[in-house]
Amino acid sequence: NDADAVALMGAHTLGRAHQSRSGHGAAHTPYTKQAGAARPRGGSSWTKNWNRFDNGYFQELVAAQQDAHLLKLPTDLALLEDPEFSQHVHRYAQDEKVFFEEYAAAHLRMSEVGVFWEPPEGIPVDLAPLAQSVHE
Repeated sequence: NDADAVALMGAHTLGRAHQSRSGHGAAHTPYTKQAGAARPRGGSSWTKNWNRFDNGYFQELVAAQQDAHLLKLPTDLALLEDPEFSQHVHRYAQDEKVFFEEYAAAHLRMSEVGVFWEPPEGIPVDLAPLAQSVHE
C-alpha cells in the first residue's frame, strides 16, 4: 500500500550514496566529509544526520529551503508529486512517532511476505567489486 511504500523510503534517513556504487552522489558533502569510521568515506546523504534513524528524510523533502548538499533522486521527488504518497510524506515529517510505528509495521510485513523473483532463479550479482572496495 502507499503508506508502506512511503514509510519504507524513510530508510533513506540513514546512509549515503556513492557515485562508484549507484551512479549517484558527490565525492563528499559538508555532512559526509568527516564520516568517522564509516567506510568508504564521503558520498551524498539524504539528511544532515545520515547516521541517525529519525524522520529527517521526510522533513528534508518538505523543507521550504532545499539544501543543495543533500541528495534528492527522482524517486524521492516522486513522493511529493503523487498526492497519495505526498500525504504520508507530510504526516511522517510532522510526527516522528507515527513514522516509527508505521515503518516498523511495514518493514515487518515486507520481511514476512518474502521475495518472489522474476526470473525465479534470481538476478546474478557480481559482489567482487563491492568486496574489494570494503577492504580498501
